[in-house]
Amino acid sequence: MKTLTSQRNSAFAELCLGMAAAELRHGRAVDAGVIVRRAIYTRAAGFYMSYARALRLAYAGGEACRDASGIGRQRAQALSRAVDAYRAARPRAGIPEAVAAVLTDSSAPRYYFRPAQGRRILAAEIRRRLARGGAGAPEVLALALSLHLRP
Repeated sequence: MKTLTSQRNSAFAELCLGMAAAELRHGRAVDAGVIVRRAIYTRAAGFYMSYARALRLAYAGGEACRDASGIGRQRAQALSRAVDAYRAARPRAGIPEAVAAVLTDSSAPRYYFRPAQGRRILAAEIRRRLARGGAGAPEVLALALSLHLRP
């Protein structure tokens, strides 16, 4: 079974590959930096965090985040907004129930990491595909070249 981080990374890489394929279909050059930044601000399938972590964030809000960049705080605030919306629609729901529902049924407004991390995630997936012999897909080759990886 995949961990939440590997699920997030796979989903992010697939999103980037889809965006690269669209660029190629429209005859445009593939720029991995542009694609990564665009993908980060695309709606994510979920928050990709454990129930225990989400519960801590729901109770503590952004105060439980230690990152200086504020990305973790943004994720905590988005989670809190989703929990609040769930509880507004179901007034009898407690925070634990709302957190569980949000984690299983809600998407996140974006991917919560910096562009440099997004490039590393994408580069790792491209390397895996190249190593498996999956270099035949034009989007894989285009991203490999844009990331300065060897095909």
